[in-house]
Amino acid sequence: MIKILTEIQAQVEKDKNTKREEVIQEKAKYDELMKQATELICECKTEYPYTKCDGCKMVQKANSMKVEIYECPIPSRRESALAVIFELQMPIEIRCYRDILWQFINRPNLVPSNNMNEWLSISPHRSKLSQYNNGSYDRKVKLVSSTKSISQTHYFAPRPISCTILEDFLLENSLHVQISPTKPVAFQDECRTLTPQLTDSNYKLLQFSVDNTQFVQNRVIAQLSNCSSSVISLI
Repeated sequence: MIKILTEIQAQVEKDKNTKREEVIQEKAKYDELMKQATELICECKTEYPYTKCDGCKMVQKANSMKVEIYECPIPSRRESALAVIFELQMPIEIRCYRDILWQFINRPNLVPSNNMNEWLSISPHRSKLSQYNNGSYDRKVKLVSSTKSISQTHYFAPRPISCTILEDFLLENSLHVQISPTKPVAFQDECRTLTPQLTDSNYKLLQFSVDNTQFVQNRVIAQLSNCSSSVISLI
């Protein structure tokens, strides 16, 4: 896990440096355009047909320059990052065992609805982390998050060079490290499922007595073997 985490972190730093260089270059282009524009006198025509002068066109072009942001694919906290790597690289035996337990707990509804976001279904996490995933995509327990990725919000839109500082183009991971939630069966529902249903019309009216049978009655029945035959005959 440590080796893979180190490899991912190295790629993250490489991607961040690439994004920094892109932003610096675009800011240099912006500054150059604005410098050229200030050296020109505004010659826009304010009467029909309206036209913009070269200087104003340069300003408009400079202000329209935008760069996409970068979101880190793994958490900055080491513990959370290792948890992500463990989920991706989990031994198949543990993964299968956990899936079985998860399905047992959720057996009334094997596809419970939730508002979770799957890590490997979201960019850039999908493109950066999928290659390290050794599990099948149809597994029951998945790496999810109750929060959205920046890429799923309007904040992911390209940001203008003119009014955005360099650091605001480099964002930390915004997903939480969680696994698919369980929805256990309520105790009363479990009891109802495990209680035999009387289908014979002659005994159906006695269903209430079966439903109300509790541990005390069951223990009495189980301990009948400890009674003498004479007592059992009386029962």
